[in-house]
Amino acid sequence: MIVTESVTDPTIESLFILGHVPVPYSGNILGAHANHQGAWPADLYYGELDGEWTDYLVTNTSASRVANHNVPGDGKFDQTFLPSDVDLMVGRVDLNRMPELEGD
Repeated sequence: MIVTESVTDPTIESLFILGHVPVPYSGNILGAHANHQGAWPADLYYGELDGEWTDYLVTNTSASRVANHNVPGDGKFDQTFLPSDVDLMVGRVDLNRMPELEGD
């Protein structure tokens, strides 16, 4: 949908994500601590419209947080660095885990 809208209107320069939209994870990034290496949030995925994103190379389950594990076919991307220049500026307001907004 983002690519289609950007092609339809080439004046679009930015993307603002509002709501509970999946957070893409990517890479094999070494965090501040040795037990944090793996995939990290990569919202720029939504603004990088013409690069190739893959999910068959990285295998790393050493991080203490399961969210940072990255193995082939898990839905987390391989790229530690962006596959090409970012096409849109990206901002996000995630409404996940906000009890006042959860249904009864």
